[in-house]
Amino acid sequence: MNMTTIKNHLLNVKDGHISYYHLSKGRSPLVLFHGRLENGNCWSRVAQSLMGTFDMYMPDARGHGKTELRKKDYCLDVLVDDISQFFRAKKLKNAILIGHSMGAGAAALYAAHTSVTVKALILSDPPWLYKEDYQDGDSTLVNKMKKVIEVNREMSLESLTSYVHFINSHWHIEDCRLVAQAWKEVSTAVSFSYTAKVSFAQWEDKLQSLRIPLLLLTGNHRKGGILTPKSINQIKKLVPNCEHVHFSRAGHSIYRDCFDDFVSSLNSFLQKIQ
Repeated sequence: MNMTTIKNHLLNVKDGHISYYHLSKGRSPLVLFHGRLENGNCWSRVAQSLMGTFDMYMPDARGHGKTELRKKDYCLDVLVDDISQFFRAKKLKNAILIGHSMGAGAAALYAAHTSVTVKALILSDPPWLYKEDYQDGDSTLVNKMKKVIEVNREMSLESLTSYVHFINSHWHIEDCRLVAQAWKEVSTAVSFSYTAKVSFAQWEDKLQSLRIPLLLLTGNHRKGGILTPKSINQIKKLVPNCEHVHFSRAGHSIYRDCFDDFVSSLNSFLQKIQ
């Protein structure tokens, strides 16, 4: 597959601007939300591999990429409000949402809040554990993440790409470059604790309102996947219209660990709901 550069755009909103990447293959809106420490451009290889006539948007979340928003609070409700602003400004309706990790959690909550603008939901390893299972509440972990972000931003893109590829030798080199670029752009503001202001642990009551098709993609919990079998079973109970695909060879970054199988699962689901 020949990779093309996906153009970056800035969308003015009430408290700044939201950066997003746009790839048009048709008129059906499809919006992809990235995980923490990443940016919208990290979806480039996936977006270019999707079959169908989609008008694809890949926004940078606040604190990530080139998005600049004056409000500094970083909680789940704020992320959802950012999605709402983006949808209103772009006048998107009947869209399919794809989200990874943090982006999956925010996309799902947005979908639960609306019955008009979302047609279907695809979630890749959302951060949905039971509160007692989270290990991110220690302030030392937050400070450690801040330091890592600061060090990464000082490295050259070439050196950081080489490092990402060294620790993830099975990833495509383009994915390594995209991740490295995202790491250089991210703000230390995203060094939040999941057990602090960002209430990702409070997800069960939100899922019960979902009435749209859901594709849940999970990795191996023993290899770094977030969702445990306990959480997966609960999600299936709460969302009857849920299709589940498990990637035993993948960790948390499923679309980089098992790119071809990930894209195949997406295309199969998208063909069924179009």
